[in-house]
Amino acid sequence: MRRLVEGADVVLSNFVPGTMEQWGLGYEELSSLNPRLVYGAASAFGPIGPDAGREGADLVAQAASGLA
Repeated sequence: MRRLVEGADVVLSNFVPGTMEQWGLGYEELSSLNPRLVYGAASAFGPIGPDAGREGADLVAQAASGLA
């Protein structure tokens, strides 16, 4: 991953918040390898709040919010 990041433009993740950091692949670590890197992180329930640690995908988030 680190070798790929050196030549990448963008890194996107869709894990439970904190996962990439636990793996040593958070923004701080990766941007030190490539200062131009655009880093995006998404999760079904967001980075803060009572459900932040819950796993889920688009349909799960839609159902939980009543949007589905």
